[in-house]
Amino acid sequence: MSRCLDVAGVTLSLREPQLLLDAANAKRLAWRSKSTQLDYRHLPKLALALLSKHAGPGEKLVIKPINSVNNIIPELLQITGSGRSLMLYTDARNFLLSTLKKGEEAKQTIRAMFDLLRCDFQHLSKLRLTDVIHMSDLKLILTFWRLQIEQADQALKISASSNLMASLYSERLNDRPLETLQAANRFLELGISAEQLDGIAKSDVRFNDAKNIGEPFSVEKREEIYRKLERFYGADLDNGFRWMTRNNPATSLCPELRGALKLKS
Repeated sequence: MSRCLDVAGVTLSLREPQLLLDAANAKRLAWRSKSTQLDYRHLPKLALALLSKHAGPGEKLVIKPINSVNNIIPELLQITGSGRSLMLYTDARNFLLSTLKKGEEAKQTIRAMFDLLRCDFQHLSKLRLTDVIHMSDLKLILTFWRLQIEQADQALKISASSNLMASLYSERLNDRPLETLQAANRFLELGISAEQLDGIAKSDVRFNDAKNIGEPFSVEKREEIYRKLERFYGADLDNGFRWMTRNNPATSLCPELRGALKLKS
């Protein structure tokens, strides 16, 4: 999505900037400078000010943060004021299989990110390292997904009355590319022309793998890999999903978050 909304002279997209992750981690650590009056509360505004320098005259900045930045969403919304945001999310199956297809390195990345994310939840902040180590990969990935969904829903709840944030199920870009880009452009007030959006929807930009630069992406290829993973893991996947819903009855494996971005029918 962020790559599709990157149009020279109109918008500039920044994907997962480190500055925002630094600000998010500073909040988790309650960081305070030893030599200045700065502390973690100042860093989100400073990060956005520095990132804004990347945009050229007349360009609007579009930032796609990493998921681990969700803990400073309230601060970012307050700083951006009337600026609008999209909350992208996916379902449990897509998130789990997307992680598993990337192999052991991706599993370790999720474990590292979970160690950050649990600091945002009081009931998990004192979780012992040994408890995390003994969680299976499937359970940890699904728990990580659930916590992100909870953070997303809370952010949408806070901004519901202001209409400054909308939710978007990530598969919409694959199912209805042009309508999704048009809706995102309208909601975010980016000013990308209809002709430019039509060209983007028909171009190859959507078919570049988001994580592996230079590799082609297709829904069909992804589903083929997913089916192989489902055959390989077999009952373990079903057991993992049952474990998630049994221990978290309020959690839907295919959530529909509030404030859905309105696509034209």
